[in-house]
Amino acid sequence: MSHQNSTISVDAIEPQSGTTLTIGNSGQNVVVNADSIKNNALKDAGGNAIFTSDGSGTLSGVNSAFGSAQVKLNSTICSNTASVTYSLTNTYKEYIFDCSTINPVTDNVQLQFQTSSDGTNYNNPITSSFYVAYNTENSSANGFSYDGLWDQANGTGYQTIFKEVGGDADQACSVVMHLFHPSSPTYVKQFFASGIGALHHEYIQNQFAAGFVNATAAMTSIRFQMSSGNINAGIITMYGIK
Repeated sequence: MSHQNSTISVDAIEPQSGTTLTIGNSGQNVVVNADSIKNNALKDAGGNAIFTSDGSGTLSGVNSAFGSAQVKLNSTICSNTASVTYSLTNTYKEYIFDCSTINPVTDNVQLQFQTSSDGTNYNNPITSSFYVAYNTENSSANGFSYDGLWDQANGTGYQTIFKEVGGDADQACSVVMHLFHPSSPTYVKQFFASGIGALHHEYIQNQFAAGFVNATAAMTSIRFQMSSGNINAGIITMYGIK
């Protein structure tokens, strides 16, 4: 029997038995005109998951053919916070740190990071470079240049990822930093950071820091802090990519 131009109106369609509902046959196209399809898992014909959601709008799984999903691991809302420390494991080969609207207690200070291989000492040697693109509020000075004051040559101090942050209520910096394979027992650990912010002397700058942590031992943790004083406000969020 064939029916054309028909409409079936029901509240739910369920399989007669089991848990699989088949709509259409192999080789046919099924057209869905709805505005949305709500499902926590999308699978192929072989039952392999392509996307999996936790039901709250966050992907909890992505098929390996698409690469690994970016997973939110931790987030800290800063309020007169001395430092933010996160543990690093071999679960993820890349970590992303989103430092959003970081406003310091002290005027004219640097947002910095260091890593530890034992969870206690934050003094791994770092070799880095540092560039800035800048402009004043009245365009009296602008340009792009290397700033060697903030690089390191196998130094063991904290690495600056944004310099000279203003401490006024309307001044802050936002920086995204990537750290690669920190748990490797063989290779140095590479990183790069890019940020935008308002400086203490009314400059707006785009700053770039990049380099490597010259340690082959696996890292266990990373710490963010200001070069002096606490973090008045802002959010530092850590993501992992397998």
